[in-house]
Amino acid sequence: MDINMPEPTKLAFSQAWKSYCKGSRPIGAVIVDDKNNIVAKGRDKTYERKNIIGQISGNRIAHGGINAILKLNEYKYKNIRSYTIYLTMEPCIMCYGAILTSNIGTIKFIAGNRKSREMDFENKLFDKTKTNIFGPNKEFDFIQIVLLTDFILRNSNKAEKVLRGWKEECSEAVEIGIKFYKNDKLLDLRKKKKSIIHVIREINKEIS
Repeated sequence: MDINMPEPTKLAFSQAWKSYCKGSRPIGAVIVDDKNNIVAKGRDKTYERKNIIGQISGNRIAHGGINAILKLNEYKYKNIRSYTIYLTMEPCIMCYGAILTSNIGTIKFIAGNRKSREMDFENKLFDKTKTNIFGPNKEFDFIQIVLLTDFILRNSNKAEKVLRGWKEECSEAVEIGIKFYKNDKLLDLRKKKKSIIHVIREINKEIS
């Protein structure tokens, strides 16, 4: 797994790690224009109390994709149809709907969302002749699954059920996430204020 990933992907993971460090779900999003310039970043703030103007926090709808889209001023950005949104996790039905409504033309997600896939949101909501959807990205989904595994184990009473599904996607990543949970690896990296690059390096050390 190469750390030299595309810049929007790296920034999305950086947002996800920031969410983890703040106690929210580690999911991030980045929006780029047709020249690959970063125009917006967002992250999950579901479990955060601090409110920032133009963002949602402390609410179940405070997802990374939503918070990125909220930064897109349609009067400032005139050609949103040519934009791409990068997400570390496949969108839920709410985020898919927000992307559709905002008129972003391309979606690139890293790790798959089993629930979204089973509900077939991608095909039910989008005209594939108008919206390009890419994912999951098997080169980097490992990172997202490790982060989420640790987070779910710390914060959910339904962890076993959730992890069972992720094991079908990438059992090795789940096992590393469980190991990190048990030895507090990610908590230690958070305490030391390490960047997402350091996190990825630690994950790389565990890959067989």
